[in-house]
Amino acid sequence: MSSESALVLKGVAKTFGSTTALVDISLDVASGSIFAVVGPDGAGKSTLLRLMCGLLSPDSGEIEVLGRNADGSKVSMRRRLGYMSQRFSLYGDLSIDENLAFSAEIYGMDDYRDRREDLLEMTGLTPFRNRLADRLSGGMRQKLALAGTLIHNPELILMDEAARADNVAFLHQGRLMLSGSPGDIRREWGKNIAEFFCQNNRGAYRFLRDRYPESDVQIFGGRVHLIMDEKNPDIAEPATLLEADGIRVTAYGSVWPRLENVFLSMLQESTE
Repeated sequence: MSSESALVLKGVAKTFGSTTALVDISLDVASGSIFAVVGPDGAGKSTLLRLMCGLLSPDSGEIEVLGRNADGSKVSMRRRLGYMSQRFSLYGDLSIDENLAFSAEIYGMDDYRDRREDLLEMTGLTPFRNRLADRLSGGMRQKLALAGTLIHNPELILMDEAARADNVAFLHQGRLMLSGSPGDIRREWGKNIAEFFCQNNRGAYRFLRDRYPESDVQIFGGRVHLIMDEKNPDIAEPATLLEADGIRVTAYGSVWPRLENVFLSMLQESTE
């Protein structure tokens, strides 16, 4: 394991009875980086997180966390980890102060009060420290969850979601489909996207799928994306065709691929 690595997985596999959760997963997460694991429901993300936390053991392969085998001393290892759930996981009938005290005591911290003051100031929760968690707004709950995750100064933080990451791994059906930096993934994908805003997006989606059967069409709320292989595609043509079919186009243009475009395209290809 490299001294620059915080987390290393080598050929990790996990099954539950007849269900295969993960197949031959290998990853190397650098210290000081933000690494996101994404994929659809059932891809194996939760199983992977539980393995990283030491809550499960792999059927085969190796997991090293902060230079140590994850199957080693799990109690001491967990004190070096922080886990922030996507769902609010603290206690609604306790105040902000009480929640942080409880989190600290779970990790065996006796002298946590200075650390709690620093985290309350950092998150802007100091004026609300006596408020019950159930009476916090959604944003304040997330701040409290973050403070609870950081209370014991973890060396490695595992989170259910990450909006921005230095590197991304994409899981599907327990297999690692790709990994790399978001910029590299989008560049290597090598496709162009025409984006359309229409008064009838569902109709536009159906029309473009019928008119361009060899291309992938994706819909994101108020936008429809037509994935085009050409280096310099004529995006005015599909807009003209939509208008001719009675679907008003309010705006259109070329856009830089997003990770969602790449992942949805890969999912589509995997089911064909």
